[in-house]
Amino acid sequence: MITRTAREPYLETHQTHPEPITPYERKLAGSLTEIFSGGATTLDEVVDGLNTLGLHGPDGGPWTEQTFRAEMRRLGK
Repeated sequence: MITRTAREPYLETHQTHPEPITPYERKLAGSLTEIFSGGATTLDEVVDGLNTLGLHGPDGGPWTEQTFRAEMRRLGK
């Protein structure tokens, strides 16, 4: 078993985020972690998982494949 007590150097060097992570981004990340940990492997399963958890899309409505893809593009910039 590997125990990590500090951030991995790769993450610090190769991942950047221009501003502090917002509560929305933190909640979305936690929801996605939960969904993938539950075995989701397809976009349909991810979208269904977000809607099942009650996390609204960026427009306040339910998630769709299109809204998920657009939000990942926006957040990835």
